[in-house]
Amino acid sequence: MPLFITDFLDICAPVLTFDRIMEEIGIEKYLHPEPFCKFGRPGYNRVNILKTILFGFMDTEYASLRELEDRCRTNIRYMYLTDYEIPSYRSFINFNNEELRDSVQDIFKDVM
Repeated sequence: MPLFITDFLDICAPVLTFDRIMEEIGIEKYLHPEPFCKFGRPGYNRVNILKTILFGFMDTEYASLRELEDRCRTNIRYMYLTDYEIPSYRSFINFNNEELRDSVQDIFKDVM
């Protein structure tokens, strides 16, 4: 019998509310258009990475990228946001530098 993370989260958990709001807002507009590349490994889900970064800011007011990597490994709320993927801190750095139209702080202020 497969286990689902949502079975372990309270229905009122902030991460579920946060995820629902992010889906309604359509945070894809803060990302550069996804380039088509048929070489290399498939990348992480860009929307999930952005949600994870924003949730890290909401959760602790400041989240280092190494802390985010650790939370994706150990914290069930972050596992839920990343769909069990564990991006490295380098993936978060590359995402911030290459994928975002605005800074994370500006996006956080706009969304919240």
